[in-house]
Amino acid sequence: MSAVLRIAREEWRLLRRDRVAVLGLTLLLLLTAVAAFTAWDQRHSADAQRSRHQAQVDHEFEAQPERHPHRMVHYGHFVFRPLNPLAAFDSGVDAYTGHTLYLEGHGRTVLTSEMCGSLLCCCASASSRRPLCCRCWRLCC
Repeated sequence: MSAVLRIAREEWRLLRRDRVAVLGLTLLLLLTAVAAFTAWDQRHSADAQRSRHQAQVDHEFEAQPERHPHRMVHYGHFVFRPLNPLAAFDSGVDAYTGHTLYLEGHGRTVLTSEMCGSLLCCCASASSRRPLCCRCWRLCC
């Protein structure tokens, strides 16, 4: 048997004897499981809420009276961006960009509007869930 395997086996034996190490490892595994379950539950509820809102918006849009399609576009429509798979670990820029987008014919949406160039202004107002630029009073993030 190699020296590395003997040393590793001896270290594991000493860790099993030490109750503090066993308790610490147990707590670490328990907290990891709780965090994983909480992230899964939060993602599941957010996906369900997003699907529910999208179905409601789709129903309201289709329930409009018969009109020319060009005129219907002017009433606008909400779309909801799904969460990315890594959002369980890190939400990234979702707090700044959001998940909801209002589409309206002949109107500039949040994604196509110009930024004012003041990153500090945009980042400071992004935590309020309404990223408005302080200088030009339009959506900028």
